Amino acid sequence: MPNRIKVIDIELDRPLETVTNLGGYQALQGLVKLHGSPIGYVQLPVQKGQCTASAIYQAIFPHYADAIIRQLVSDRIANPTLQSWQISDLLNFVPVRNFACLRVTVAFCPHRSTGSSLTKSLTALDQLDYSNLEVLVIENAPQNDSLQQLLQTHYPNFHYLYTDEPGRNRARNLAIAKAQGELIAFTDEQGIVDAHWVRSIVQTFAENPAAMAVTGLVIPDEIETENQALFECWYGLGRGCDRRWYGQPQSWTDLGTMQLGAGVNMAFRRNVFEQIGQFDQALDVETLTEGGGDWEMFCRLLIAGKSLVYEPAAIVRYRSPQSDAAMRSILENNLTSFYAYILAGVAAYPKLRLQFLCLGVWKFVRLCVAFVRPYNRPRDFIVAEFQGVLRSLKGYQNARKQSDKTIRAAALQVASESIASPKLMTVRTVNLQESLPNLHDVTDYKATRILVSEGQTLLGFVDIENHRQPIGAAQLRTAIAHHFAFDLLSLPGQRDRETARRQAESTLTQHWTPAPTATPRSHPPLSSDIPVSIIITTCDRPQDLENCLHHLIAQKTSRPVEIIVSDNRPGSGLTPPIVARFPQVKLVQETRKGGAYGRNAAIVVSTGDIVVTVDDDVTVPSDWLEKLLAPLARPDVTIVTGNVLPLELETPAQLLFETLKNGLSAGFRPIEVDGDWLASFEFSPPVWELGVSANSAMRATIFSHPQIGMMDELLGPGTPVAGAEETYLYYRVLKAGQTIVYTPEAYVWHRHRRELDAFYRQIYGQMKSCTAYHLHLWLQEHDRRGLRQLISVMPRYFMHRISDRLQRKHDIPWGYLWQEIAGLIAGSWGYWQSVQLVKRQGRSAPYVPVSQRLSQQENSSEESVQNQTYVS
Repeated sequence: MPNRIKVIDIELDRPLETVTNLGGYQALQGLVKLHGSPIGYVQLPVQKGQCTASAIYQAIFPHYADAIIRQLVSDRIANPTLQSWQISDLLNFVPVRNFACLRVTVAFCPHRSTGSSLTKSLTALDQLDYSNLEVLVIENAPQNDSLQQLLQTHYPNFHYLYTDEPGRNRARNLAIAKAQGELIAFTDEQGIVDAHWVRSIVQTFAENPAAMAVTGLVIPDEIETENQALFECWYGLGRGCDRRWYGQPQSWTDLGTMQLGAGVNMAFRRNVFEQIGQFDQALDVETLTEGGGDWEMFCRLLIAGKSLVYEPAAIVRYRSPQSDAAMRSILENNLTSFYAYILAGVAAYPKLRLQFLCLGVWKFVRLCVAFVRPYNRPRDFIVAEFQGVLRSLKGYQNARKQSDKTIRAAALQVASESIASPKLMTVRTVNLQESLPNLHDVTDYKATRILVSEGQTLLGFVDIENHRQPIGAAQLRTAIAHHFAFDLLSLPGQRDRETARRQAESTLTQHWTPAPTATPRSHPPLSSDIPVSIIITTCDRPQDLENCLHHLIAQKTSRPVEIIVSDNRPGSGLTPPIVARFPQVKLVQETRKGGAYGRNAAIVVSTGDIVVTVDDDVTVPSDWLEKLLAPLARPDVTIVTGNVLPLELETPAQLLFETLKNGLSAGFRPIEVDGDWLASFEFSPPVWELGVSANSAMRATIFSHPQIGMMDELLGPGTPVAGAEETYLYYRVLKAGQTIVYTPEAYVWHRHRRELDAFYRQIYGQMKSCTAYHLHLWLQEHDRRGLRQLISVMPRYFMHRISDRLQRKHDIPWGYLWQEIAGLIAGSWGYWQSVQLVKRQGRSAPYVPVSQRLSQQENSSEESVQNQTYVS
């Protein structure tokens, strides 16, 4: 996990640009936004102090293409005066939202009233782009007048208030009493509000007349330390980029109101406090409960039958803890406030006691599991959470005794009687050529079916579970855009949905693809006088081998090329007749079974400065070789891998392999990694995603490098572990601090196994090699991430796979899953067998650089005889 991450916004309203000056950062995390609405996050590695516009583009597309299209359609629905549904017109359309400029009170309730963070928060409030605004700064129990003086000097438009006793909820309640606005938005010194924060809140209330509360997206202001990275990974306040509506709780999980938002970013209609009471002062910072008042307020509001909207466009950035002490303090306080909230709910709502207790038990069980298997969390942080649980047991009761009884009574005496069972569903119609209405007459129903038409064209229906709440125009628009986006895009020419999707994605690609730089090459092409050795390892597949050789000798290249076939089953006699048909091809015979033995035997006798490896069942295009070699023009690149595409998909086995495993392809985006990338992972680095030896090129110098060497004979096809020899080689190259590049345009065609039995055997073998590879990392490289992968990541992987299969979230064949599990289990035994086999057979002869071979010719010949290796 990267520890230092640059956090930025990526606005799709303007062209993508290269982000520079990233020295010292390991990764870039961007919040992708379109027309002010968050779409999602991207995280990509920093390379040479920058992230290029092209890399950012590739991280966004095609992953967020559907989300972007739906946002464009949603904006179009909100503006029916625009007649076109063409995606090109939607891209050029700037949405305009008209809403009443309601009076808003911002209540800034700092827990601490000094420090640079306070000034930063106040400055952000001063830069809000909303005019009809009142800002109240409420200091609790001030020790001096420093904050008041700061406001008078630098923020004269802000109004200063204070409470006599400490507590953020006391400050919030004072703000409620003094506020002049129809809406009250709350934040504190941990938050830095976005310039459009209030505007987004007002717009959300305007488009959702029944909403009594709005929460928004909370994102980190910075990730500069390991603790901040851990906090964001495990305890972050972000609740995603999807707009959501919440009504009366339907199950115990809905009482976990911390999933609705956070106190640093929440807003309410002022009159709701007259109906449900103010904040509970027994659940407060600087009390025995250390907080929880915001969660309890959300819960009370929903139980009272009100609605809350989560609007990700209302953004607040927060500061996460940097030091270990601050981290432990926050985690302890969070758990204290969580269980204080549980106790408050049990006390206030007797009919919901069982649900609150289920929530408390669920949280405690998760905490126990985290303590036993902390993954990458320091265990002392989890101990701090346990301490918070213990503190909460008496904290709430004592805090209640100390709090204002009048306020507490108003806060907790909310009607919790059950509401009569609603009718199931009603039907309403909307026409997208008109402005969407707010549906107020659906409050007797659990759900509403919306029949959607565009003019005279009836598109279909979408069901909205409104739980007896009115449905606002924004909720209608979001549901329709999500369900009918591609139906609407298909309207102009009456195209089908898939055609509309493809054309829309193509238009997005053209719209946002960064312009090529003026100097596409930073290095000259690889010199044509550098010799190359192409190595094919084969094992009794004469037809495939002949096809492969035909295409290899047809390569369009002017450089010296040596082709070597390594026969790993010479006793059959099938391979020599095929090689004899190609006089320019050399034959090496290796009697010891194993793909690594075969490749090593050919590498030892190769004469090229670059060694290229392919499998005998691939077909190479005529321009493949030069495309594969091109990145090696850079002196820092050591290995290049290329794409592997399916030659045919004619049988169920071939289709399953390509669908479930993505075949042998590493994707269609270039990849570049080095030693920093390898070291950045908490668990096993995904080296297996960098390509395969069926299509790779490497500098011959690595085979004599003291930290790298030859392919490891313990691994690979033909051994008891069935694979992973190239993965381990790539690992050692990266560990030695060298660079690997994956170039998808250098592709080959691969013939996948045609029969299901052979396919399942392949899956079984791949999982055996997975176990063996990670055991080898642990035992040979002393890299504990290999062990963590086996005892932590893989069990969770299979639990999710099986759980999702039982829930029918996917239709992966059970036979496939059983082969994966069986292979993973068998891998340990296979690894032990492979170790014993190599002990009996011995290692391969060492690679001697070509320049040194003349003086060692005799010794090399003797070693070749000893290892039963023959060249013809």
